[in-house]
Amino acid sequence: MKIQAPPVTIALPLRDSGSRPPQRKPAGEVFSLAEDGAAPSSVLGKSCPLPHGQPQPLTGLNLERSVETSPDQVAEAYRRADALKPGGLLGDMGKYKDDQLLRNPGGDAYDLRKRTVEDLRQHGSFSRRIGKDLSDAWENAKRFFQNLAFGSELAHRDASGKIRTTRRNGLLGTLGNFLKNTASALTLGLYTPEGESKPSGLGERVTHFLKKTKEALLTDLVQGVPSSVNRMGKNLILAGWNLAEVFPDATLGHLDAGRKTTTTVFDNGQVLVEYLTDVIPGGDAWLRVHAGSLRGLKAPIVYNLSKPEHSTDDMRWDTVRNTPFRKTIETLGALLADAVILGAIGQTLSSGRHSEDR
Repeated sequence: MKIQAPPVTIALPLRDSGSRPPQRKPAGEVFSLAEDGAAPSSVLGKSCPLPHGQPQPLTGLNLERSVETSPDQVAEAYRRADALKPGGLLGDMGKYKDDQLLRNPGGDAYDLRKRTVEDLRQHGSFSRRIGKDLSDAWENAKRFFQNLAFGSELAHRDASGKIRTTRRNGLLGTLGNFLKNTASALTLGLYTPEGESKPSGLGERVTHFLKKTKEALLTDLVQGVPSSVNRMGKNLILAGWNLAEVFPDATLGHLDAGRKTTTTVFDNGQVLVEYLTDVIPGGDAWLRVHAGSLRGLKAPIVYNLSKPEHSTDDMRWDTVRNTPFRKTIETLGALLADAVILGAIGQTLSSGRHSEDR
C-alpha cells in the first residue's frame, strides 16, 4: 500500500506478501517506513500526519529520511539561511567580507573553481591545508598573467545568492579595444569591431563617432587600463599572502584553535588587501565613488550613494552588493586616497619651487 501526502511521499511495505510495490522517484524529499516497533519520528521538527480518510494509522513504524538535492534547492537553502543572518550593520559587514573573498583565491572556505563555500572542518588534514594555500598562491600568480593579457574571471553572488562568474578584460585586451574603438571612431564607422553594426547616414555616423570616442577614452583608457594594472598588483600581493599562510597552517593547523586563528587572520588580511587596492586611484571602489551620471544629472559620490544594493546596468556595480556599509567605507577610503595624492602633488610642487629659488 502507498500513502502519499505533499510535500513528502511515504511508502508503506506490505506485511503479508513481503513484496514492495514499485515506487516512483519523487522530486523532493523521500521518507521510507521500516517496521521495527517504534513510533513515527518527526520530520524537520514537525509531525508528519496522514491525510484525512486513511484507514490505517502508522503505529509501530519508523520514519527514515533520505534527501535528494538539486542546484535550485541549494540556492533556496542559501536564501533561507541568509534571511536568518543578522541584518543592519552586521549583515552588511558579512556581505562585504563574502564579496571580497569571492573576488580572488585565498579564502580558506572558498573553492572558486567549483564555486562553492566549504565546511572548514574538512581542512583538518595537513595535506588539505597546505595544498589549499599553495593552490591559492598558484591561482593568483596565474591571474596576474591573465590580467596582463586578456583577462580573468571574477566570482560574485547574484541577487538570489548564487555564485556567478564574469570576465574582466586584461591590459593587452583593453589596449586592443582602445585601438579598435579609436579606429572605428576616426573612420566614422567604416570600420567597426566584430559583431557591431555599421552606421548609415550622417546622423548615425556622428553619433557613432561620439560613442566610440567615449568608449576609447573613458571606458578603455581611464577605466580599463588602471583597473587591469590594479588587478595585476592585487594578484601579486595575494599570491605572497597565500604563501605566508603555509607556515602557520603547518605549525598551528593541527589544533582546532590554531586553524580558526589562522583562518581569521589571513581571511581578514585578504579582505583588507582587497579594500586598500579598491580605494586607490584605478581601483574598483575608486571608480564607483568617482562615477557620475549625465543622464540622471547625478554628481560623483552622489551617484554611487544612490545606487541600489544590486545593480546590473553597469559593470562597475554588477559584481558587488552595494550596501550602505560598503558605500560608506569605500567613499571615505577613496576620498582619503584623493587627499593623500593631492597632498603629495602639492608637496612635490612646493619642493620644486624651493629648489628653483635656491
